[in-house]
Amino acid sequence: MMDRDSTPVATLRKAREIGLAEGLYYVYEGNIPGEGGENTYCS
Repeated sequence: MMDRDSTPVATLRKAREIGLAEGLYYVYEGNIPGEGGENTYCS
């Protein structure tokens, strides 16, 4: 999909917040290193 812009960081963060608020456990923001949401911590 080289004909599309990258998803904005703010959109990825909002999607993660929504997922966590809805009870999902392993939600991450891919490809945003150093922001805290780039990893999941599975048990």
